[in-house]
Amino acid sequence: MVKHSFALPGTLLLFISYYA
Repeated sequence: MVKHSFALPGTLLLFISYYA
């Protein structure tokens, strides 16, 4: 997950959408 630091916005958005 460390290498996905730059993909945080996309992953976070996906997670938020999933939790929403």
